[in-house]
Amino acid sequence: MRITRHPLAACPTCRRPIDAATSVTTDACPEPGDFSVCVTCGEILRYREDLTVRKCEAPELDDPGLPQHERAVIERVSRAVRSRWLARLGETP
Repeated sequence: MRITRHPLAACPTCRRPIDAATSVTTDACPEPGDFSVCVTCGEILRYREDLTVRKCEAPELDDPGLPQHERAVIERVSRAVRSRWLARLGETP
């Protein structure tokens, strides 16, 4: 597992500052176009050219170039984080 620092940005959903990434499947560094998940709210994000993040639009996950196993990991991590976040807020996922 590798932690990579990148330019400071904020999650577009919860506004948590984001300045690092940790790969859960490989020892990779983020690159423009890569997917990420906010560890606070579970929003699925994509890296821009400058390695800041933006909210991922749903159709982007349907990209035929995205391997199904990677999509499954992204969605599983997002659901797990969202469940934890909603539980902290006292809401049902």
